[in-house]
Amino acid sequence: MSTEFIRTLLGLQNQPLFYSGSLVVYCEGQDDISFWSLLFPEQFNKKHIEFVSTGGRPALEACANSINSLEELEAIVVMDGDYDVFFGIDEERKYVIKLNGYSIENYLITPEVLTSCVRTKSKKTDYSQNASQEIFDKFDDECLFLIALDLLMRKNDIELDRDLSQPAWCVNDDWDDCLFCIESINTCCKNAGVDPALIESELDSIDGYVPSMHFRGHFLLRTMRHIISKLVKKHKSGKSQLREDELFDYAIAYWSGRDMSETNMEHLQKQIATLLAE
Repeated sequence: MSTEFIRTLLGLQNQPLFYSGSLVVYCEGQDDISFWSLLFPEQFNKKHIEFVSTGGRPALEACANSINSLEELEAIVVMDGDYDVFFGIDEERKYVIKLNGYSIENYLITPEVLTSCVRTKSKKTDYSQNASQEIFDKFDDECLFLIALDLLMRKNDIELDRDLSQPAWCVNDDWDDCLFCIESINTCCKNAGVDPALIESELDSIDGYVPSMHFRGHFLLRTMRHIISKLVKKHKSGKSQLREDELFDYAIAYWSGRDMSETNMEHLQKQIATLLAE
């Protein structure tokens, strides 16, 4: 069961009182509830797990700060990692679980999901898992500099323009061979008002991180949605367009009930089990 609300800080602090007999898990939004429901058990110590959407990150942070003083486990906060790993924001807070990746989409949208979705939508059951992995590898290779650009912009208090993202991060409409149409670093930097010479130092700081896990998750979702639509159109006549919400729902359905061992969600399930065991 889930609930969505927006309350004052006082209301958030006292909310466990309204769910007597339940363990409250605070999330940012409804999509987050769909994701975390895959990882939490239905019950804990005969208590029902109650997911609550706070409606935004500020309210979620308020929850995280307020439950930090609780003596016993009455509530848990789960949240996106965003770019905290790059800005050194790694403080541990009691009863708080934070993603290592940027957002839930980075965990949900994987080569396995891409393969399954293409096979299902196109009826081409022999579509190769290796082909999906190559697409993700290409995404990681060509979009790494975009993390560096994004970090530079944030450090200079420049908000990333959605219009700028379109030509840089989406697949060209003429695409046919799983290739990305990525604008040059210099062009992106010029449009963003950032000195391209600074990119190299930022690339050094993010060495070892991959865009499919640590870049903005909704852009990964958007790009893979476009690629799937193109692949389905290539192998099947008729309607091939796939909406972003359809791909998200497909990914949730794909992971539902699956063994998370050896997936990028395994460590999250272990974190939850450890927290519940304390």
